[in-house]
Amino acid sequence: MASVWEIRASQGDWVRPLWRERRTDGSLTNTSLPWERLALGQVYAWRVTYEDVDGHLSLPSREVVFSM
Repeated sequence: MASVWEIRASQGDWVRPLWRERRTDGSLTNTSLPWERLALGQVYAWRVTYEDVDGHLSLPSREVVFSM
């Protein structure tokens, strides 16, 4: 099982997100933000996709918009 976390800039896209992390250990339901990749005053969106034990991906979650 795994979770794939992604962040995109407000004007970016999910094809080339600003940040992507695949987690297979620990908690699959949370991650730490890559503070060094984010800028104050900017708007971003994040989403997560889960992978089951057979490698099947879920649909991505609804994106959540946040600002720094």
